[in-house]
Amino acid sequence: MMDKSPRMLELAKAKWKESHPQYQQADFIAESALDFLPSPNKTASGDGKGYDTIISTMSLCSTPYPSLLIRHLGLHLNSALSMGQSASLTSSVAKKAGIASSKPLSENNSRILLLEHGRSYFGLVNWLLDRYASSQALEHGCWWNRDVGKIVRDSGMEVVSLRRKNFGTTWIYELKYPEMTEKEREDFRRQYESEMEEMRARMPAEKEASEKLWKPEMEQMVIRMRLDTWREQKRKEADERTEAAKAPTKKREPRGTIWESVK
Repeated sequence: MMDKSPRMLELAKAKWKESHPQYQQADFIAESALDFLPSPNKTASGDGKGYDTIISTMSLCSTPYPSLLIRHLGLHLNSALSMGQSASLTSSVAKKAGIASSKPLSENNSRILLLEHGRSYFGLVNWLLDRYASSQALEHGCWWNRDVGKIVRDSGMEVVSLRRKNFGTTWIYELKYPEMTEKEREDFRRQYESEMEEMRARMPAEKEASEKLWKPEMEQMVIRMRLDTWREQKRKEADERTEAAKAPTKKREPRGTIWESVK
């Protein structure tokens, strides 16, 4: 299991041990899947070069290279490394993931199971996602208005099945490495390696530019948040004064003399 957050992995490791004590061979690696992807252990059914199944959840919103990430995962599938190898994505695994395959599994049966969130079917929902995308990214590092369908198409992976939920904002994909000739496969890998080199070359400059761009934006956002808080407080105070003015005032009853109180 991989995640860039060591704290997130600590929580995942504790939950995994509690929920699945029977599975002892589980690695937890604090890395970006774009920077590093370990090879799986050798098994009786394969040579250990690639993965039978890769599960990725809510990862495309927080990477600057979402299509490249999917392609990177795809090239680590068993079927990408050796099309003749028989990998095992069983029907029980697909059923547990909530994915019903529309195509029978063949030799090219290694899969990426992708659970993501992004743009909706509906214009109003997309307007809201776009409206608050910057603040969401600043606070959580998540761009929640990305077009997941376009990202998958640009990755070059073949779609086996797709389901969408929650007004279309939840995307559930089953992907596989596409059928290719040897030359197409070589061109695909060469393009991938070229894009990876470009990404690594751009990263230092992009990090510096990002810090310069985001710092003033973050300062402005803090000012706006404080101003919004101040306005909300003033609005509440005004509402309380209005309610107090509308409330009927109780008439003070005249106090009797000391002799009346004695009686």
